[in-house]
Amino acid sequence: MSPHRPADQARHCPIRCGTSNRTEDWLKLKCKKRQEFVIIGYYDRVGAIRQVGSLILGVYDHGTLIPVGSVGTGWNSDEASELKVQLAKIEQSNLPFSEAPKKPGRW
Repeated sequence: MSPHRPADQARHCPIRCGTSNRTEDWLKLKCKKRQEFVIIGYYDRVGAIRQVGSLILGVYDHGTLIPVGSVGTGWNSDEASELKVQLAKIEQSNLPFSEAPKKPGRW
């Protein structure tokens, strides 16, 4: 999926993957199941330490917070910088969950 398209769109790319023209190859998808996530941390943007690259997400499973992935789209450079400022104010040194993550982040 292209980072410049809404999350509810997909594209079949047999040959012309990379063109930005919307054609019959695009499909509109409907989200039927939903999940709420908790923002438990973030990763710095590669090459731009003063920006958030992606948010680390978690869910509660029987009362235990577990990391489930990350999301890194939906904001521009200015928003990524502002997000970093806001998250840095509430940063903590302790992990918000019991499992150690595969990739170190900020909590």
